[in-house]
Amino acid sequence: MKKLYLPALILISVFLLFQSPVSAQHDHGSMDHGVRNDVRPDAPAAPEEAPGLPSRIPDGLYTGQGVIKSLDPANLTVELDHEAIPLIGWPRMVMTFKVAGADLLTDLKPGDPVSFDLKFAANDCIVVELEKK
Repeated sequence: MKKLYLPALILISVFLLFQSPVSAQHDHGSMDHGVRNDVRPDAPAAPEEAPGLPSRIPDGLYTGQGVIKSLDPANLTVELDHEAIPLIGWPRMVMTFKVAGADLLTDLKPGDPVSFDLKFAANDCIVVELEKK
């Protein structure tokens, strides 16, 4: 019987050692394991955002004010230093926009102050009106 007592005592000690709360004493709160606790595992993945667009903007027309930095009629783009556009949450910044047609760029040059209308659809935007102030 004494022969079974020692191995049983060792086995119980090892079992209790691995069941102790020692591993739970470390604060894991500051560790980032790439797991977000605020997202359900079965939640659909977030759609990729379009470059330059911080989040989903409701479809519609939005008006802005700015100054032309450059024009590219061949590629139908205009670079604007635009003021903040609060309705879509944009701060003042310089951006290149697609334009609806080359005719919008006629009689304009860099440095001209302009007002413009942006048409949003499917989180994409295009300048549909561009007028010198």
